[in-house]
Amino acid sequence: EIRHNQEEFGNYIMKTASGRYIHGENPVIGGFGKFPTREELIWIKSRAIQFIPFILKTVSLFCELDYPDCPEEDTVYACCHPDQNKYGLVGDEIMLSTGEIINKDDYKSLTNEFVVSHSYAKHSRYREKPYSVGALARVNNLGEKLKGQTGKMYKKYFNPRWRRNPLFNNAAQALEILYAFERIPKSVDKMLRLSSSQIAKYTKKEGKGTGIVEAPRGLLIHSYEISVDHLARVEGSGGISATIDGKVVTDVKFSIYEGPRLVERLTVGKTPEEVVNIVPRICAICTISHKYAALRAMENALSIKVPTKVSLLRDLMHLGEMIESHSLHIYYLTLPDYVGFPNAIAMASKFELEVKIALEMK
Repeated sequence: EIRHNQEEFGNYIMKTASGRYIHGENPVIGGFGKFPTREELIWIKSRAIQFIPFILKTVSLFCELDYPDCPEEDTVYACCHPDQNKYGLVGDEIMLSTGEIINKDDYKSLTNEFVVSHSYAKHSRYREKPYSVGALARVNNLGEKLKGQTGKMYKKYFNPRWRRNPLFNNAAQALEILYAFERIPKSVDKMLRLSSSQIAKYTKKEGKGTGIVEAPRGLLIHSYEISVDHLARVEGSGGISATIDGKVVTDVKFSIYEGPRLVERLTVGKTPEEVVNIVPRICAICTISHKYAALRAMENALSIKVPTKVSLLRDLMHLGEMIESHSLHIYYLTLPDYVGFPNAIAMASKFELEVKIALEMK
């Protein structure tokens, strides 16, 4: 029931801020089409505060699970280096557990994707070694910066095994759920003190920009190059170059080492603003993160400075996605293994209603 309510709350935040909880179009270049009402924000704040005692139990549950030690090995972790030197999910640099910092525009030194024969997923290495991203990477690299109840729980449960054992990603996700719930009331208070914000206008027609955010499962990077009547989109080791006549894309050229991706094909004939709405459809799980990264990249390219209230609302919808995604992952996909069931479906014999709700939400 706790998991169900957590996911419902995360979905509500995403729908309220983004227009829909999947592929919302309310966030636009330079701002939002519409801001939540004062009443909606106050409800979100109040509900988050009500949840915290239950989330503390979630953290204890997943931090106290008996994780086997069989997969333990030294690992390099990579995550966003947050602004203002705090624990966070957005930044302009990439931070590695080795202590190295990579500027967002040099992201390819980390995301040097290559194809392997045994998998359809491309791989990356940093200095010839594999690395890990996601909640565990963030907690390992930034955990000392956690404050409040989340900081106390981190200090209570963190130990050197977290740096070597990927199964502790479950515990890290539980910590991040608590982090999100603690941060939401503060963000809402800041928004309520600010006046309404207009969409930031721009006149610049060319530039390069990269946007980095943390998706629930790890680093997410969007990079754009814009020039007069010409737009180029680069991702990983490949890219797309699109020619724009007025506001319509008239020609697209591919410069990639693999077949064109469907989402990239769908951008043909669309305006840049429409492209920002199409790109999040790459993923139905981290759609908010894709939208956030795309907007940050485009705004960096066009030198758009968004108002503080816009940044706060984007952070709020991002936290909603973290709550929804982490809750689904640790409860629905992970917990059955630790309570004697092979999968969530098998739990239906004992928890029929809970499994039914989980399937409906999934």
